[in-house]
Amino acid sequence: MNFTTTALSALTILGSVVAPVSAQSTYGLDSGHQGIVNHVKANGFSFVVNPEECWGTDLSQFDADLTETPAGWYDSYNRKIVICQQNKSRPGVVQHDWDEFDLDTVRHEAHHMVQDCMTGVQDGELGKVYKSPRTLAGNVLSTETYHSILNDWYRTQTDHIKTMELEAFAVAEMNDTAEQVRDIKKYCF
Repeated sequence: MNFTTTALSALTILGSVVAPVSAQSTYGLDSGHQGIVNHVKANGFSFVVNPEECWGTDLSQFDADLTETPAGWYDSYNRKIVICQQNKSRPGVVQHDWDEFDLDTVRHEAHHMVQDCMTGVQDGELGKVYKSPRTLAGNVLSTETYHSILNDWYRTQTDHIKTMELEAFAVAEMNDTAEQVRDIKKYCF
C-alpha cells in the first residue's frame, strides 16, 4: 500500500513526544530546524505552514483520542511537508512563534521524507533508516508513548507503518537536527 494514501488518512499525531529545544526567534526557526527546512526544500519539496487544512483544528486541546488532531503530515505524491502550528491564532497568519511541539513535528515529518528516500525513489514507500527502528524507539520513547503509537494512534495501520512511525517519533524525540540534515544529504541527494 502506498504510504501517502495512508498518511493522508491517518495524519501524523505528535502530542506527547516533545523534547527540550533552545529559544526560538520570533516568527522564525532556530538555525538547526531552519537547516532541516532548507534541505527539505533543496530536495524539491515545499514546506507549508498553517495551510487552510489546518484551520478548525485546536492542537492545544489534546485528549486521549489524538486521531482527530493533525500536527502535520508528509505528502510524497504532492512533494510537500505540512506543519499545523499548535498556537496558530487565526486564518491569514502564515506563521506564529515556533514552540517545542511544532519543532517536534518538523523533525518527525522530515524523517518521513528520509524514510521515503531509502528505496532510492521518493514514491511514498517508506523504508527504515535505522537497523532496528523498534529497538531505537524502545530506547528513546517513553513506554507510554511507544504503546500509544502501536495501540492507539496507529492501531489500524499495518505493522510496517507502525514501525515507520515509531522510527519517526524516536528521531524527532532525539532532537538532533544536525544528524537529520546529514541523513537528508546522505539518502535524498
